[in-house]
Amino acid sequence: MKKYLTISIILGTIALICAAILAALNLVTSPIIAKNSEATKKDTITTIYSDCVAFDEYTSDELKEKYPNATIDSKIESLIIAYSDDAKTSTLGYIYTAKGSNAYGNIEIMAAVNDELGVVQVEFLENSQSYASTVASWLKVTYNTVGATVYEVGFVSADGEDVGTVSKEDAKTVDVSCGATFGATLVRDLVTAAINTHESVKEAM
Repeated sequence: MKKYLTISIILGTIALICAAILAALNLVTSPIIAKNSEATKKDTITTIYSDCVAFDEYTSDELKEKYPNATIDSKIESLIIAYSDDAKTSTLGYIYTAKGSNAYGNIEIMAAVNDELGVVQVEFLENSQSYASTVASWLKVTYNTVGATVYEVGFVSADGEDVGTVSKEDAKTVDVSCGATFGATLVRDLVTAAINTHESVKEAM
């Protein structure tokens, strides 16, 4: 009996020490992670809207409170409204952050949607899919019209004409066959969530 009690005390002490170390590491690293995440977010906003000098951000809960009649998709993390001036009088556009996961990993995106519900551009905040590079290449070809000169690709209409945005209908029905179908499907679902949410928020404004 004494032997088992000694073993229990030793194991309990080890567990407490490990918990204390993990708590200390979390205290040290969580502000750094939060700071890096915020910097990534700001960089991504300016990647989408290079003229952005200020923005407002509303979490999904804040959106539900601000627009109680709107339907906020569960995949939506926040809405960012980008402005071209510090006074926030000139709106550049709307960016939705959306997050999801599947058996192959997590994806978090920023999807810029205009008032006509067209997709302006989509960028990753996180892409931990097993076939991350394949999903990234597919996204650039499929959604990023603003980045066409950068990526040397862009969304084109059936007659081969370059278009400024991906329409609501096209965005929801894009071909996900790319060698990473599950990842592409998840991205498409996240973009669709952004479109549907913006449509509902617009009606509630």
